[in-house]
Amino acid sequence: MRHRELLILGVISVVIALVLQTIVSIVGNDLLSYGVADFSYTSTGITLVLAVALAALIEESIRVLILFYYARLKGIPDNFWLYGSTFGFGFGLTEAMMASGSASSIWHYIGLLGIVVIHTLLGIFATYLIRYFKRLRIIATISLLVIVHSTYNLIILVVLPFFEGNIAL
Repeated sequence: MRHRELLILGVISVVIALVLQTIVSIVGNDLLSYGVADFSYTSTGITLVLAVALAALIEESIRVLILFYYARLKGIPDNFWLYGSTFGFGFGLTEAMMASGSASSIWHYIGLLGIVVIHTLLGIFATYLIRYFKRLRIIATISLLVIVHSTYNLIILVVLPFFEGNIAL
């Protein structure tokens, strides 16, 4: 029963994260169009890093908060990796399914598989931190996950297009 709950919570958390990301994107675009902010997504690499970090911050905050409160209600047993992978798989599979409509090459599908894998691994990492590092605050857990998630996203955004143009599968 717990695995089903965690899978459903993973799906719910990605929906919440995507809604929040959409709101942030709309607000950000409004700020750009009214000249309040003087940067655009194409202007610098720093903007790309900030956009990737913000997306990761939203996703990881939702993931950690839901897992933290689930752990407080029901606990996380010693086989934390199974619980984390179930939650992360639900999160990653839902995100990949929502993004699959824009896939046009084998490299896009490899990227979608990467989404499922990274979210499964981050789910395991999050449950590990919550289970064994009780004194590690939520902010520290979110920060660690955001660093890992942002690094992965930046590697995918920089490396994947290189392979797409140079290696045909």
